[in-house]
Amino acid sequence: MNNSIKFCFSRIMTGM
Repeated sequence: MNNSIKFCFSRIMTGM
């Protein structure tokens, strides 16, 4: 589950 959160966070950071 931690991996999923990290992936989502990474995508948001790159999207910003």
